[in-house]
Amino acid sequence: MRLLTNAPGHRDSDTWRAVASFRAAPRSGIWALIGHALSLYRESRKYDCVVLGGGHRADSLYCVVAALVPLRRTPCVRIDCLWYMPRTRLQRQLKRWQLRLESRAVDAYVVWAKREIEAYARAFGLSPDRIFFIPYHHTLNRVALEPWDGGYVFSGGNFGRDYPTLIAAARGLPVEVRIACSRPELFRGLDVPPNVDIRGYTHEEFLKALAGCRLSVVALQGGLLHSGGQQTFLNSMALGKPTIVTDPEGAREYIEHGVTGLLVEPGNAPKLRQSILTLLQDGDAAAMMGRCAMEAGRRRTTEAHFQELVALIERRVLGKDGTPMRAPERPARA
Repeated sequence: MRLLTNAPGHRDSDTWRAVASFRAAPRSGIWALIGHALSLYRESRKYDCVVLGGGHRADSLYCVVAALVPLRRTPCVRIDCLWYMPRTRLQRQLKRWQLRLESRAVDAYVVWAKREIEAYARAFGLSPDRIFFIPYHHTLNRVALEPWDGGYVFSGGNFGRDYPTLIAAARGLPVEVRIACSRPELFRGLDVPPNVDIRGYTHEEFLKALAGCRLSVVALQGGLLHSGGQQTFLNSMALGKPTIVTDPEGAREYIEHGVTGLLVEPGNAPKLRQSILTLLQDGDAAAMMGRCAMEAGRRRTTEAHFQELVALIERRVLGKDGTPMRAPERPARA
């Protein structure tokens, strides 16, 4: 099996490196993105399958070209399906039309939370038979970090976060709460208490702060189409940190509540505050949770993730004998 991809992973997965030819996606520039998509399309006929995971508009551009050009189509898998619901009705209709068009070129979508299978199918009219859950992975493979206890609570992230609820929960806590975020507009109008420190962090600073916290909180917004935060809370778990996530429906495939972490419903500041206090006040329980979290988090390796992806492509996209097995389109339930 020979794969063409813009999904990184070749540095940390022997399995992925053995089967995938990597083409890095450009970071910006519309003409560079168009050129990348066209280059992938030209090369695609030399490969058994194209795997799109660059996380850029180039992925969509490739799918549009492959859907519209009446030539031999190479099987395609999209693994970076981080989609949000547009705000206006017109934007939602356009997004649905766009993804329906692109779906003509896509044999399988990979998501990182099981709830997204039905959520995406309903929102965009995609067939749930083509959407598959594969657990995400921690990203500490090439990072030399020794966990320690700096005595503070840490939270971070720029998108899909619910910092008003976290700040409300943090008010008056007997510890410092450090928030790593480079979007000051998210805190405009909020009364930030003196024990909360907010600033932007580099990637290296973020990981170092995560390694040094007493516990980690991944405060996620409720009601979003996309469940995020997997990289952050898996890194936290792999570092042995007691971890609280405010997205039970999206995180339950990774966290066993009360054992490897705590799951709190989104928007519930009193419950989040009590969960933080429980871990701060019961050091033995927090230490046990951290040990269980480390064991669970470190099992979610990049290698394990790409092994599952390669197995999915072999089984559900190409078939055991290498013959494409595109599932018939089954519309999502209204």
